[in-house]
Amino acid sequence: MKILISFLLFLASSSLFAQRQIGYQIDMTENMSYDSAYGYCADACMQFTSQTLQWSQLETSEGVWNADGIGLANVMNIYYPAVDMPLMINFAVTNTVVREVPEDLMDINFDDVVMIDRFKTFVDTLFAHMPDVEMVAINIGNETDVMFGTDESEYLRFKTFLEAVRPYVKEKYFDLHGVDVPIGTTFTFGGIISPFAGDLCKFVNQNLDIITTNYYPLDNDFIVHNPIAPISNLDYLVDFYADLPHPIVFQECGYPSSSECGSSESMQADFITNLFTAWDTHSARITHISFFKSTDWDAALAATIAEYYGFEDNPAFVGYLASVGLRTWPGNGTNKPAYERLLCELNARSDDFCEANCSIDVEENPKVKVSLYPNPTHDRIAVSTKGHEPISSFRVWNSSGRVEKEKTFPSDGLIDVSYLTAGAYTIELKSADTFTIARFIVVD
Repeated sequence: MKILISFLLFLASSSLFAQRQIGYQIDMTENMSYDSAYGYCADACMQFTSQTLQWSQLETSEGVWNADGIGLANVMNIYYPAVDMPLMINFAVTNTVVREVPEDLMDINFDDVVMIDRFKTFVDTLFAHMPDVEMVAINIGNETDVMFGTDESEYLRFKTFLEAVRPYVKEKYFDLHGVDVPIGTTFTFGGIISPFAGDLCKFVNQNLDIITTNYYPLDNDFIVHNPIAPISNLDYLVDFYADLPHPIVFQECGYPSSSECGSSESMQADFITNLFTAWDTHSARITHISFFKSTDWDAALAATIAEYYGFEDNPAFVGYLASVGLRTWPGNGTNKPAYERLLCELNARSDDFCEANCSIDVEENPKVKVSLYPNPTHDRIAVSTKGHEPISSFRVWNSSGRVEKEKTFPSDGLIDVSYLTAGAYTIELKSADTFTIARFIVVD
């Protein structure tokens, strides 16, 4: 019975998203031309755009509405319907490390009826100013797991809040547009699969319509994982949520290019390729990916945002913020290799997206046969290849995208894995001009 119910839930939720979609957070370059920034995203097959509205930016205290915030909602109601572009929107009642609620609600618990009723008033007001904006999804709360940590009581309160406001938001949207809108909440990728907070995030997600995450393959010190990380990361996420088969949505997805993060523009471009390869495998489950962001922030803005998060003295974090765009900041910007690679990946999947203008040659890895045996193993694996250039080195990655071993490839083709704990791993085999990926399992 449980399996049947899960399957029916999956059918109902997946019908909301008949085909995978790609979106962007649109950011202007130095010339401050939104139309130009929009055009570059449109050229990259944009099917929706992502926006975040912090509750505290619109309502500063009870009944006091910020003119700039309301003005932004009014502009959105004019611009996006005119270009027929739906939004994925986040009503940010939380934003990573900050409660973004009106000042008089700062000390009120999320499950308090006062908080719930006030949020409904916020929704009434917001929809009154943007009644014509279509939305592919609404997320309530951004990266809340960072704030809650492993405090079960906070997750329970937030779950109660979401389950109280979800039907209200859905009804309001249906009254305006005559269609259902899926509701979720956004957790970080690290949190949503964490051995410490992952089950708490899943507990919150149980009665929502979608599972939403922000995906940046970084360590806690903001040093990047290898660009191959999406291959194992997306496998792990889908497997972790196999028992809760709602559509999975990436509200934000990005990879910085700054050397401060241990990255480069070439690595950022390789991330794009590996992300699409992983998405191909899980396109039935991962329905929306929104790239954050279309354009780099300038250095001054990146420093200001770093201060908001309390990391102003961390060069890697500032470098991450200033380089996570697909295009550069100065003037009207220039395309990074990641943007050009993105166009080619989209063009190769034009049936799902559009015929993008791919102006570079993407050389795909040769189709070679790689055998790993025994697989599963508990002490070592033998690697055998056919039609492959001589392997020079290898890397072993765990399911979280961390490097477990990186060494010169042994002449006898035998790799010691006895030090690894039980689980699934990815091995990257490198030659002079290519790399090949294979997977293996370690058992006790």
